[in-house]
Amino acid sequence: MEEISTNDTLERKKAMIIKAAMEVFAQNGYAKGSIGDIAAKAEIGKATLYYYFDSKEALFMEAVKLAYQLFFENIEKQVASLVGFEARFRALVRIPIRYIYEHVPILFEARNSFPEAYLAELETLQEYGRQRMRNNIHRLFQEGLAEKKVDDRFSFEALSNVVHDWMMMAELNCDLHERQMIMQKLEKEQDLLIDLVLYGILKRG
Repeated sequence: MEEISTNDTLERKKAMIIKAAMEVFAQNGYAKGSIGDIAAKAEIGKATLYYYFDSKEALFMEAVKLAYQLFFENIEKQVASLVGFEARFRALVRIPIRYIYEHVPILFEARNSFPEAYLAELETLQEYGRQRMRNNIHRLFQEGLAEKKVDDRFSFEALSNVVHDWMMMAELNCDLHERQMIMQKLEKEQDLLIDLVLYGILKRG
């Protein structure tokens, strides 16, 4: 049996701690998510946790990065499993909105208490997420052109801005009641938005 290196063991334990942190912050928010809760979730002692991460803020950033990674992996895997431009487009719009609603509020809670040194890193990560979503929309648009499903006179930039900005409405910094109202409105209107966008970009016979 191949001997497992110490580095592999350390990396696995570190990944386990980050996953536990992501779950705790998602459930309790940044302010109420404690190091003790995370250590308990990971089934380790607090001293062990501090061996890997020297602060709650550093651990939070790693948890956010993991959440972003899983978010895009989930979207891209589900979209890729579908056949046809219309099915993939509908999925790309529908899938992210609930995830954004459930996870992004953690970022807004952090804005009020995060040290300034981490806010820039947080903004950089969010911009990466926005650009990756735009890249997904762009790739899908190009696939639609290749399938001769999309009118080549339509502006990709217009499509990207409409879809991206609509989805990002779920990032509004508002209280829980307002977010719930916004989420209900977005989900109620998403089919109408999809139909309106498709009607404008699909080639007509």
